[in-house]
Amino acid sequence: MLIYLNSIIWSFLCLRSVFKNKYMALLDPLFYVGGSIIVFFSAIPISNEDEVGIFLIISTLFILFGYYFFEKELFNNHFARNMRLEDPKVQFSFLLVCLFISFTSLSYLLITNGQLLQLIILINPLINSQKNAANSFLHIIDMVPIWGLIIGRIWLNANVSNLKKIKAVWYILFLSITILRLSEGVRGGLVILFLSVLITDLWFEKSAKVNTFKTHKTFYLILSFFTFLGILFMTFHRTETFNSADDMINSIENTISEKNTDPIFQDFSITENNEISYLIDKYLFDPAFFSGIYAQIVNPIPRVLWKDKPITFGERLGLERMGRDVPSSGWGMSAGIVGEAIFNGGFFGLIFFSFLFGALFQKIKITLYQNNNAIHITTAIMFLSFSYALIRGEWNWGFNFPLYNAAFAILLLKVVKVYNFKKRNTRLLLLK
Repeated sequence: MLIYLNSIIWSFLCLRSVFKNKYMALLDPLFYVGGSIIVFFSAIPISNEDEVGIFLIISTLFILFGYYFFEKELFNNHFARNMRLEDPKVQFSFLLVCLFISFTSLSYLLITNGQLLQLIILINPLINSQKNAANSFLHIIDMVPIWGLIIGRIWLNANVSNLKKIKAVWYILFLSITILRLSEGVRGGLVILFLSVLITDLWFEKSAKVNTFKTHKTFYLILSFFTFLGILFMTFHRTETFNSADDMINSIENTISEKNTDPIFQDFSITENNEISYLIDKYLFDPAFFSGIYAQIVNPIPRVLWKDKPITFGERLGLERMGRDVPSSGWGMSAGIVGEAIFNGGFFGLIFFSFLFGALFQKIKITLYQNNNAIHITTAIMFLSFSYALIRGEWNWGFNFPLYNAAFAILLLKVVKVYNFKKRNTRLLLLK
């Protein structure tokens, strides 16, 4: 009953956001938090039903406390119209760098896996980062092109990037990232890609008072259709590899004819409360104090350089629950904020981390409404795109990935700016 009560609370908050903001509710972090909790944390666990329900409600209260404690009065001053943007040459060069990263990852996968058909359907080929330096480095910067995609979309919407070649590079980058996300076999990657572009356009429409979203409605209809097909395909076939197109088609036909919904309702899919129940039994009174946080901090260090690097919470949970050789498979599980907070700090961790994430969600909202820096806006949009993954998945995926990929992307942008500045000055000196 308490689990359902928690879902009812979040349903009310989501509906309130929709009635208040209409489709602009997609810019509200609480909308994603509530949606993720309703979808992934409404099922009754095998055991500890009351305890799971109580801890879900406690987490909800402290997320909202952290969110509203730092709330500010927001004014939409149409910052997008006066935003300071990069020189078109810098924009073009930076998007080319992001495209190079994406193409490098795709090329590496083609070389190591042999053919495009297998490339598109393999599960997490880059995540097996302990094998060699190439895997390690590519896995660390895997999401940099998405940051570039977001800021590139801002540049295009601002009409400063009216050069056709910049627009062409953006769409090629979008296509390459789509193929890369499919190749990882992770549904969340496609959802994040879809949300990052959608949120960027919605933010620009709200901030600049232009019909950006309506202008691109055909693009979004096509994008929604193929995203849905991709998620559906990966739900049923992401652990399979095929030797030929006929093999893949036969597998899809068998899935349709059998009408098997087991992949949707497996314990590690949408019934996350079973994992919370397990963590309550094992870690509530004997938590692994901040060991998961430590594993997140050192996670960017390639395992090829540190063979005994601590595994993340998701990998550890997967090892404990499923008995998988996680470090060699790159496979893990998640238990949302509640489960991971209990693992890291017991009951204190539940309160502390729920409050912190509530504050983070408010910071994202404030940045989107009261900042005119394209880099800050891009980073906030990236975190908002990952917010559903932060609630549903492990923190290493929902927080670390956008954090250090955004940091690396910002560094690359600064390098590109310095390079273009020196190149321009060199030309001026030669002309003199």
